[in-house]
Amino acid sequence: MGCVNPKEEYVDTFALPSSLQSSTGGRRCREQLMDIIKHPQLSLLFREYLRSIYSAESYEFFMDVEEYKEITDPEELKARAGEIYEKYFTVDAEHEVNLEGSLKEMLRESIKKPDAETFELVLLLVLMTLEGDCLHKFLQSEIYKDFITDPMTRKVFVQGLPRTRSVNQILKYVDKMNRVSSGIA
Repeated sequence: MGCVNPKEEYVDTFALPSSLQSSTGGRRCREQLMDIIKHPQLSLLFREYLRSIYSAESYEFFMDVEEYKEITDPEELKARAGEIYEKYFTVDAEHEVNLEGSLKEMLRESIKKPDAETFELVLLLVLMTLEGDCLHKFLQSEIYKDFITDPMTRKVFVQGLPRTRSVNQILKYVDKMNRVSSGIA
């Protein structure tokens, strides 16, 4: 998926997910959020929006946990659980995710014997925060409105993104989700 390589010819294949085509109540927030996260272009735009409002750590945590869930080796699982905890939940965390003290303590204990579900409760809370605090504002933002209505805005945005670890991580996740939804796992 080379959507951020400026040397490739840009072909606008943007299609707005159906959950975002009409404004409905809160019952569709999770569906809208997941459609944004799974969308090749909207996921990148949403991440950039979150960065602009200093909330990117929630999105990055989501992506790291999705990668974490794929790990099957117990030693690698334990090492990666520790890395995620250090990155998001310690006092001097690189990208601190706001979490109540008792939940941090519970999480710290659970990473001693981690499994694929170790971060599920926290992930659920993070998704609820993204839905409640960020999703509606994103959908009302000028950057989103310009992006969905103007092909030139999409081209400039998509071609202008540097290939960072987080961009590659998002593209890999979106590609995986597209393969899963089309039955090519």
